[in-house]
Formats: sequence, structure tokens, C-alpha cells
Amino acid sequence: MVTDVRALDGDEVVALARKILTVAPLLRRVQPERVLLALGYPQLETVNEFSRFGDAGLGVGPASVGLAADGSAETVAVPVHAPLPRPLGPEHRDFVQDVFSMAGRALIAHFGEPAGLSGGGSPALKWHFGESALTLVRGGLDVALYLWRTIDLEGDE
Repeated sequence: MVTDVRALDGDEVVALARKILTVAPLLRRVQPERVLLALGYPQLETVNEFSRFGDAGLGVGPASVGLAADGSAETVAVPVHAPLPRPLGPEHRDFVQDVFSMAGRALIAHFGEPAGLSGGGSPALKWHFGESALTLVRGGLDVALYLWRTIDLEGDE
């Protein structure tokens, strides 16, 4: 069992979701740095051509704001647990699944049943809020919350 990796609890996941939803109107309208500023996440020096990173202050790793082709903010992503130590073992996969299940239950309790559910290698729960979509995704190594504009997800439904 993995006990030394920080994971947000259910209340923290809901608070994080509510916080990132506040910047939904900024997506595709402003630069990523303005989204980080609106979230109150100090920008980190680490950058790449696709994202800008900020310190969410949650002890789970940096938030990222993805760039659209025009340089505006396209998406927000925040992990709900700290990075896992390497090498990964079966207990880490169980941890990721447990975090995804806990976070999903908390979000369902707060926002209601998701509008979409996808399975497979990267299961996801998706809630629509007007022009925005909040998605909880379980990757192979992590669980994160994503905020997108709904129109950017067309064809992904």
C-alpha cells in the first residue's frame, strides 16, 4: 500500500474543481499566465512550448495551462496526488485507482452524475458547465482534473 504519497481528500478535490471552474471564461481569451494569475498560482520558471506551469500550493505537483495554437490558454490541468516514486509497482497502480475512485465519488456527490464516462486505459468522468467541461482522468501514472472548453472536446464525446 502506498502511504507516503500526498493525495487530496474528497473535500480538497471538490474545492479544486470549483476553483478551476472560475477561470473557464478565460479559456481561449487570454494568455496562460493570466489564467495562472487568476487562480492565484505563482508561475514556475519551468516552461515548454505547449504549457505554462504554476504552483497550486497543494503539495501534489504543478498545475499546467496548455496553449492553443494562437497562444491563448486552452486547458487547465491539476494533479490530485503527488508524483509517484519510480520504479512503479502494483501497489502504485492500486493507489492511482483508489485516488480516481475517491475523487470521482466526491465530485459526483457535489456535481451530480457525470455527463460522460469513458473507460479503457485512461478512464474519465466528465461534467459539462455551459461552454466548459470539467474532466477527472485516470492515466497510467496519475489522476488529474482538467478544464476544457466544450467546443474543444467535440468529436471526443
